[in-house]
Amino acid sequence: MMSIHIKQRGFGVFFLQKKVEKIKFGLITIYEYLNSKNNLLQIESNNLIAKYSFYLNSNMLNLNLKKKYFSSVFNALKY
Repeated sequence: MMSIHIKQRGFGVFFLQKKVEKIKFGLITIYEYLNSKNNLLQIESNNLIAKYSFYLNSNMLNLNLKKKYFSSVFNALKY
């Protein structure tokens, strides 16, 4: 009677270990997915930052050039 109980308990431990392994594997898989998704979002964010920084800088440069042009035209008209 005792040996049957031990065998059943052994099977339960084996079953539990398999469940734990599956859960660990699932957590690792979820972690890898979320980590790769995070990396992808970081790359996309960096690309957007670079794109709009370039856009902003080019617009600021254009405004400065226009300001210099119109100030020189205005100064020429003053004299």
